[in-house]
Amino acid sequence: MYKIRSKQNPRFKTWKKLTTKKGRERAGLFLVEGEHLAQEALASGWSIVDMIISEDYDKPGEWAQAADKHQIRCCMVPPDLFNELAETQNPQGIALVVQRAQFPMLEEYLDKGALLLLVDSIQDPGNLGTLFRTALAAGVDAVMLGKGTTDPLAGKVLRSTQGAVFHLPFYQVDLMSLIPELHMHNWRVIGTDVKDAIDMRQLSVTENQKVALLVGNEAQGVHPVLKRMTDQNVKIPMFGKVESLNVSVAAGILLYHIQGQKHARCNGQKK
Repeated sequence: MYKIRSKQNPRFKTWKKLTTKKGRERAGLFLVEGEHLAQEALASGWSIVDMIISEDYDKPGEWAQAADKHQIRCCMVPPDLFNELAETQNPQGIALVVQRAQFPMLEEYLDKGALLLLVDSIQDPGNLGTLFRTALAAGVDAVMLGKGTTDPLAGKVLRSTQGAVFHLPFYQVDLMSLIPELHMHNWRVIGTDVKDAIDMRQLSVTENQKVALLVGNEAQGVHPVLKRMTDQNVKIPMFGKVESLNVSVAAGILLYHIQGQKHARCNGQKK
């Protein structure tokens, strides 16, 4: 186990840079903090460069064994250095430096996928993280992150995903270029709106139809140009005195509605 005690240590300087989006993008690395996310990262098969353990952590031996098993460099640091890397108020004392995964070519999903989530300018880290978690639960094949969307590998996003980010491919794309390409590959693109849209209960999806659901910015919704590029826009009926739902809640309702229709038709044909 390596011991690092100075902020001037080159390795610590590298870790510190990963607390910024620019640093993460340049290095192709990001920090994962806390026991649950660290366990998810270890189980995911993503490449892990370093394990960082605070000297005041109460289970160093258990994690050092995991580092040895996975052939990960294990580093011990004083609590004050660990706290400089941590984003949480009461850090658990365990963190990983993870290499960003190389996902399959996007074209594979255009040909073989069944359900995609398109994300337009989601800026709240908690919302984006919950979208990842919801998408994974709903059986989405991949998430397409449009311009203006917050960094999916930022600490708050990662914590909100509860580890889902390690099990769901994602791509940072230009949605204005992607949507025409989806149409060329026979995808049906369904947007979300609160006004110029049909009630979701009128939406009909067939079993083998390839569907991409487009959700938009928390305040502005889907960009007007993108809305005009969809095949159909849908809205969720409001039965109480509210105008709209949180974007991650709305996405969950619609994704499960789409999957419900696909599976209902599939089961109906098998009877």
